[in-house]
Amino acid sequence: MGRQLEWSSTRIDTANYCLMRYHLKYIEKIEPLRLSVYLKGDLLHHLIQDLWKNFGKKYSNAEEFASYAQRMWDYFCIRAEKSERKVAWRFPEERWTMKRDLEGVCLNLFPILMEEGPPIFSELAFKFGIPGKIFRGRIDEIRKRELIVIRDYKSGKPYMGEMKLKFDPQLTVYNAALKSLIEQNDDIARKLGFDGRNVFYEDSFINPDFIQEFFMLEAPFLIKRREQEGKKTSTPFIHQAKRTNEHFLEVINMIDGAQRAVSLGNIYPERGRKCDDCDMKYACEKKIKDVCKGQFPVKEQLSLDFSVPLFAQSQEQKKAAKGRDKTQKRFAFRYAKQN
Repeated sequence: MGRQLEWSSTRIDTANYCLMRYHLKYIEKIEPLRLSVYLKGDLLHHLIQDLWKNFGKKYSNAEEFASYAQRMWDYFCIRAEKSERKVAWRFPEERWTMKRDLEGVCLNLFPILMEEGPPIFSELAFKFGIPGKIFRGRIDEIRKRELIVIRDYKSGKPYMGEMKLKFDPQLTVYNAALKSLIEQNDDIARKLGFDGRNVFYEDSFINPDFIQEFFMLEAPFLIKRREQEGKKTSTPFIHQAKRTNEHFLEVINMIDGAQRAVSLGNIYPERGRKCDDCDMKYACEKKIKDVCKGQFPVKEQLSLDFSVPLFAQSQEQKKAAKGRDKTQKRFAFRYAKQN
């Protein structure tokens, strides 16, 4: 059998973003650029993760929190300069521009987080399986209001597109992961108010009662700045969405399609506006030389079912592939507990 891959949140997002980027990163194993926005994102997630642990010790108000964040930014930058993977700054003064903006981001973010209070779970690790696939990762936060809230913090651009909100595969997998954790872990089930691990919807991978949300970390700062400039804005800093079982099946189909394309070497650059912010843009740029060389070589077998080219398959294989059910019915629903 082919090697069973573990699909992390990053791996799923990369496959969904661009197959060429996926191929370069996970098949050719080319080191991605360390973009400046990644460094800032790492810092902001670090600040959120340790917010309540450090509150009252390293800061007690918004000004102290902002000052602490700027000191940590200097530390992150110095550590990055000493590492082998240098930061790909977009312009010479970007480090200092980001540090200055970080003060405004933290000043506006701190009172919102304080008002919300601590989450039930932070950086909740998960690992679950369905036949042929393993999913793993960490959920930024789990909160409970009237319903369970699965939260993912986003840095960078403070906007959220409608289609990403409705169909982002990361939030879909988080829903399935939390449902799996509740079914397998008594302590998690109890803390979230599920008696006897009862999460309902036993015939589904997804609990449609969970709320998924993106929290845009830099949006409060943008809103405040535009208000000071006398401009109105309708930019929210929290975007909520629901998920259904069909969302999860769509993610499975996307993963299967990515595996099939990679196994057949059916990869090509998807040139467009999104390429400017890609951490594989320089490696991808070099692929222009391969445009007339045919399919990309396959360096690892991702799925045995897809490893045989269509022209080499027997008529029986083709008939079997054509009649194969591509929905949930092709595998058992139950999650597999992972060690």
